[in-house]
Amino acid sequence: LTDELLTVLADLPNLEYLNVSENAITDDTAKVIARLAFLRHLDVSRTGITDEGITLLARLPELEVLNLANTRATAASVPVLEGAGPLFSVNLLDSGVTPEKTEGLNRFLSTKAPRPARSQHSSNSAAPRVGIFISHFTRTGPVRPDYPYGR
Repeated sequence: LTDELLTVLADLPNLEYLNVSENAITDDTAKVIARLAFLRHLDVSRTGITDEGITLLARLPELEVLNLANTRATAASVPVLEGAGPLFSVNLLDSGVTPEKTEGLNRFLSTKAPRPARSQHSSNSAAPRVGIFISHFTRTGPVRPDYPYGR
């Protein structure tokens, strides 16, 4: 997956689910993803996303679920995530965030609940809701454990 290919995906107005885990994406990619106004579930685990990219992603107005496992997230992202709109689930496993630093975030997220799915009769109902999973595979199978973007 390249930033250029993801730019094409950014033109899908009703994209709600996007999994780009285990791809060589960076904070530049987060700038493209941040244009997906209806995105509800995002998996950027095992990527090169840092606090800078997480700040952009946390601004997504509909984002409810964010998987940041095995990214370069640090404790600096926690306050940003605590202020993220409807976000109710964040995975920071094996990132640079220690469990102690997530206590406030856990309390914040425990007060949230998933919202009902967006109605097909919304103002943007002409296009169907879309979910995309983009996987990165080597010739011998899934991404190797020594993949450069995880911890």
